[in-house]
Amino acid sequence: MSSLTFIIIFSAVLITVTGCKPDGLLPSYTICDIPYGTDKENTLDISLPKGRTLATPVIILIHGGAWTSGDKSDFSYLRDYFSRKGFAVFSINYRLARINGTGLRNILDDIDSVIKFVKEKSGLLTFSKDSIFLTGHSAGGHIALLYPLSRVTDGSIRGIVSFCGISDLTDPELEKFLIRMHENENKKKKVPLLENRSFDLIGFIAGPDRKKRIAYSPQFIIRDIPILLFCGKMDDIIPWTQSENLHKEMKERGFDSTLYVYPDMGHDITPYYSEIMKITEQWILDRNINHRLF
Repeated sequence: MSSLTFIIIFSAVLITVTGCKPDGLLPSYTICDIPYGTDKENTLDISLPKGRTLATPVIILIHGGAWTSGDKSDFSYLRDYFSRKGFAVFSINYRLARINGTGLRNILDDIDSVIKFVKEKSGLLTFSKDSIFLTGHSAGGHIALLYPLSRVTDGSIRGIVSFCGISDLTDPELEKFLIRMHENENKKKKVPLLENRSFDLIGFIAGPDRKKRIAYSPQFIIRDIPILLFCGKMDDIIPWTQSENLHKEMKERGFDSTLYVYPDMGHDITPYYSEIMKITEQWILDRNINHRLF
């Protein structure tokens, strides 16, 4: 299906679903696999709440997968949850890293396109274009942190939520963790021992130059944007100290940062979803630019 054909069909669906109902009386609905860019991987799913208005805050969910795998469907549960709570929620796919040294640059460019799409559709779909929150897990948490800190924004990104995310690509412990993860995955795939070599994932997605790793590390490009961090001390993929160090740096500069550390949690946060989602919901509402109207 061409992009033009999709837009025509999409617009027809919107007219059918929303009709001419005024703000606050609109029904909830979900539509999936909407293209937002030119690449075939540039697609997103949208879940919109009933009763939304132009003050309804937006949550953009960024999946993890070591920048090289994963899918927007990984966040379907959270998309449904936050939509039921009254947020306009976008779960996105982006170009997965496949070419040495270009992965992060391409992903950030894709987030540019996502933000543009969200803003352009604000009036048509009815939600705020000035109160956007980025949320991600693992590598998705890194992207959520990195984008508004490294790219020029207009202030519409009101906060960042990172679940077990990465903040420092220069951390030797992170490199050890990722190498071990790669080796363990190869063992599961029964890759012959001679072929099970160490793989520099950070160099692959960012480039071998240390300056590039610093430029793609939120730890070194901190700005005054509210951040909510969750991590587990038993995480064997992303060192929990990544979140702790970022939090300390934010607080030392007097910036808004909140950290939750779970002693018995690893990289999988789902056992604590009930608590974490409630915390996240309230944190976003407290920082929503339209909180008096929502």
